[in-house]
Amino acid sequence: MKQWLKMLSIAELSIKGRKLKVLHVAMLLVKLAVVALAGRYIYLQIFAVSGMDNIAPLFNQILSHPLFAALITSVVLLMFVNWTIEIIKWKLLAATVEPLTFWQAAKGVLCGVTFSIITPNRIGEFAGRIADRNQKGKLMALNVVSSFSQLIVTLLMGLMGCIFLIAGKQISVFVRADIVVLAIAIISLAMIWIYFNIASSASLLGGFGGARVQRWLQVYKQVDGRTKLIVMALSALRYVAFTVSFVLVLVLCSVKLPMISMYMAIAVVYVVMAVVPTSALSEIGLRGSVSVYVFSLLAAPALAVFVSAFVIWIINLALPATAGAILLLRSGRINPFRKN
Repeated sequence: MKQWLKMLSIAELSIKGRKLKVLHVAMLLVKLAVVALAGRYIYLQIFAVSGMDNIAPLFNQILSHPLFAALITSVVLLMFVNWTIEIIKWKLLAATVEPLTFWQAAKGVLCGVTFSIITPNRIGEFAGRIADRNQKGKLMALNVVSSFSQLIVTLLMGLMGCIFLIAGKQISVFVRADIVVLAIAIISLAMIWIYFNIASSASLLGGFGGARVQRWLQVYKQVDGRTKLIVMALSALRYVAFTVSFVLVLVLCSVKLPMISMYMAIAVVYVVMAVVPTSALSEIGLRGSVSVYVFSLLAAPALAVFVSAFVIWIINLALPATAGAILLLRSGRINPFRKN
């Protein structure tokens, strides 16, 4: 009987392994499809229409812009503001279980950017943040609060952006526009409720992970309402920082649109980026193609928008990820799950 149960257990594990492998292959195919579609769209909208001859004049125009130095300096400073806010947010949340100095929080956030840039939808961010920390499980749970608050802000602003474009009859969808807006609104409200009641929400999931996961999720009871409000406010400030930087780069690339239109279009771009599965390979192309499509609804030049999206990716993500990689190599924190 015992031997039969053992064989049954092995068979069950084998089936689960095959299912995970199929899921992994399916996700890989989705990412490859995203890369292919994004690449095709960029080619059709930019290179097939504008041609390669327009690239050099655009860069000459950017470099000769009378406010080039001021705008680039402002974008770089906003990058520092953006990540400083994230560091403060992480330091505040981590203090619930393991107080960190500003430098420790900064190293965790930058290393998190490095891990996130090589994982789908940046889900590996927590790995860099919890490396060589004592309370890894609880800090991983707290990172969910940080990410969740940023996602809520992104959804709410994306909702405003969709309403703006729909009201201006600049966006068409396959279903009724009011249904799309209603769906985003319901999801946003549900996520806000979960965020401010995260302890009770997490208790529903605790049974799936065993006693250890239940202990990790208990940390949500230590995050009071005031802390959640502060974290949400910091997430909103951070959203303002990287949105303004995008607008400044668009101005630098001579995209001539009303400011409100640019902000609302950027909000739609970010909400699409938040929900579409991406990886480091596909994000650059997807970010560019989504930006080009959304701004094309406002009759913005495709090449200028694509270059703007690429520049923002370099400054706001690639540079911090490089800094995090250097910190990882210097400290030897390659395995974030090793025991201290």
